[in-house]
Amino acid sequence: MRLLLLVALLLSACGGGGSSSPQTPVAPVVAPHVVDFGYFGTGDGQIAATAGHVSFVHAVDWGDWAKDREAIKARIIAQMQEARARGINRIILSTGFLTFDSQCNWLGTKDLLLFKIQLDALDLSRMVVMLYPMDEPENHGCSGATMAQAFMQTRAAWTLPIGVIYGPNGPTPGIDQATDVGRDNYGHGPQALNLRPDQHLMLIAGGANPYREGPQAFVDYAKANNVSVLWAFLFVPYTDPQGKPQLGIGANGMLPAYNAAGDALGA
Repeated sequence: MRLLLLVALLLSACGGGGSSSPQTPVAPVVAPHVVDFGYFGTGDGQIAATAGHVSFVHAVDWGDWAKDREAIKARIIAQMQEARARGINRIILSTGFLTFDSQCNWLGTKDLLLFKIQLDALDLSRMVVMLYPMDEPENHGCSGATMAQAFMQTRAAWTLPIGVIYGPNGPTPGIDQATDVGRDNYGHGPQALNLRPDQHLMLIAGGANPYREGPQAFVDYAKANNVSVLWAFLFVPYTDPQGKPQLGIGANGMLPAYNAAGDALGA
């Protein structure tokens, strides 16, 4: 009797004994196309103002790398702690201040690893999702060999994706060793690059003055292509290459459009 009951249960689980009715196939679950959205760099008050619309914070190494290293580290730690307190658990971390001098000479990863230990002790290192060793390296005199070495050794020291943004034209030193790559050409829409299938495109939208570039074209492109990050440049006021003060997205009237972009991408 026990055996007969077991057989009956098994047949019931298979849709009934002897039934030949076809079963409806179950479609495989496809992971959604996720694009991180946030701002290049982080200034005072920015995290509080943008927390509801970004998926990451860029902890950037602005400052004098020779004189201000400890101050930069302290600022980055404070930004990471505030991001976590406001519900943002993804950090793109600039690391060049720990691994390069001002002439783009590679110094190795010793200080980077020491900083990681410091972040480990504060339970912050697990927030870091990408390392950003150098912004526009071609404009800082960095050679291809130097950047390839930097990207490889940085990734070996801390097993995370390596991001880089190059300028609007010119060489792309180290590009083969980067995992996530973009070009900035503000005012000209999404900028594509000829990347390998295992590399991801990053988009940079110039919403700050004087460009005032709307984000919708970038959102549409990101949704349809192999894009990992949409960066908005720039939330805070800044000084342009001609030395003229400019308003960022936080004060130039473009913030509602960029908030909507973050919402559209699920930030």
